[in-house]
Amino acid sequence: MRDVKLGVIGLGRMGAGIALQALSKGHEVVGFDVNEAVRGRLSTQGLPVADSLAGLVRRLDPPRILLLYVPHGEATDRTCEGLRPLLARGDILGDGGNSRWTDSVRRYHEFSQSDVRFLDIGTSGGVSGAHNGACFMVGGDASAFGAIQPLLVDLAIDPLGVCHTGAPGTGHFTKLIHNAIEFGMVQA
Repeated sequence: MRDVKLGVIGLGRMGAGIALQALSKGHEVVGFDVNEAVRGRLSTQGLPVADSLAGLVRRLDPPRILLLYVPHGEATDRTCEGLRPLLARGDILGDGGNSRWTDSVRRYHEFSQSDVRFLDIGTSGGVSGAHNGACFMVGGDASAFGAIQPLLVDLAIDPLGVCHTGAPGTGHFTKLIHNAIEFGMVQA
C-alpha cells in the first residue's frame, strides 16, 4: 500500500498506539494532544507533533486524513468545533473514540456542510490492538471509507478486521453492540 500521511489527534493510550503503529509501518504521521507533556514524551519516541490543531492541519497536504482519539462527549465536540474551520472540501476526519452513535450522525451532518467527509470508526482491540493491529467498524459514506480503507487495513490485526458498516453512526453503533456482547460474555 502507498504510504499515507495522516494526523492523529488525541495521543492517549489508543491514539498514541495507532500513531506509533502507523509510523512503524512507514506512514507519515503528525500527532497532536492538548497535553504538552504528552506531546513531549511522544516526540522523544520519534513521533512528529504539532503544538495546535491549526499547526497539525498546516502540516498535512489536502485532501487530509485525520484520526480522532479523544474522550467522547465534550472533548470530542470541542475538538470537532476547533477543526471545522480548519478543514477543507475532501478532507476526511475519522472519529475512532467510543462516541455515542447519535453524536456521530450529528457530526457527520455538521462536517458535510463544508464537504468534509466524517467517518465514525468503532475501534476494537484496546491498547494492544492500537499497537499491534485493531479491528475497525466504519460508518459513513462509502467513498470516504474507500479512501481510508487501505490505511485501516494496514493498521488492522487482519484485513478482515476492517468493515464498512453502512450509514453515518453505524460504526459506533456496531461498536456499542460489540461491547454489550463482550461485557455480557465476561459477566457470564
